[in-house]
Amino acid sequence: MYFKTKSFVLILISTFILPIQVNADNFSTGPLCYKPSKPLLFAPKYLKRRFEKDTDEYKSCIQLYIAEQERAIQLHKDSIAQAVELLKQ
Repeated sequence: MYFKTKSFVLILISTFILPIQVNADNFSTGPLCYKPSKPLLFAPKYLKRRFEKDTDEYKSCIQLYIAEQERAIQLHKDSIAQAVELLKQ
């Protein structure tokens, strides 16, 4: 009886839970940042200043995205640690 229950649980996990975990990363979005385009070599100064401003905004946007992803990573690590602790009990 114990062997049948253990087999059933193993089949249940491999059928329903593992496919969800494999596809969990498919819903990740990338940064929604506008990548500036470099002006021509002989572009007016205002275009060069605009490019520098756009570059700074792009850098800030990417840094914000990285910070958000690092927070998400830490949340996932904390959740994993909590799950492991629950399984040890």
